[in-house]
Amino acid sequence: MELEVAADATLCRLAAFLDERVLYAGATARDDEAQVVFAAVDGPLERPIETEAHAPVDGISQVVTVAEHEAETVLQLRLTEPSLGAITDAHGAQLREFVADTSGGRARIDVPDAVDVRDLIAGISRNGPDVSMVACRAVATDGCSTVANHARSALLETFTDRQREVVQTAYHGGFFEWPRHANGEEIADSLEISSPAFHKHVRAVERKLFAVLFEGATASEVN
Repeated sequence: MELEVAADATLCRLAAFLDERVLYAGATARDDEAQVVFAAVDGPLERPIETEAHAPVDGISQVVTVAEHEAETVLQLRLTEPSLGAITDAHGAQLREFVADTSGGRARIDVPDAVDVRDLIAGISRNGPDVSMVACRAVATDGCSTVANHARSALLETFTDRQREVVQTAYHGGFFEWPRHANGEEIADSLEISSPAFHKHVRAVERKLFAVLFEGATASEVN
């Protein structure tokens, strides 16, 4: 399902403040249950981002630059209100893409058959920005996709909240790219943890992933 999103969405307000297009890159939850969203802006920003400078942007309490390079700047945003991704997750759907600019935004959401589209749209508008449906099309899925999604969910559940937050920040910050867009010290600084703690969490997650891939371990066996 493709939605048109009103300009009062949090990322749309940020896009208007920066006068730049903002792309949703992912989300996670912190230990203190705060919502954290990763967003990307094309190219480097003309001026450094300071949290205080974004006080006028309703719904955002903290902004951290995770990585900045020629292609894009990755931001970590601490939100004070439900994000579009969190709302869709709560209704059993998944936000796949969200592009925001000064006039509003467009979102693409995967909606399972069991989820009523009208209820989803009503829930988003009730708890977040106003949305209207632009297009909706059915996509067939095979049994392998269902199994893969179940296995992915089971594996993610073996990560602690801190491990998931760390590796998601590292992933969106370009730590796993080559050449790296950000090193471990930079990612650790954005998370306000030490560099050894960052690498410890990354190694723990890698061990779990490799145990499943190379040893045939099940999700329950890598806890």
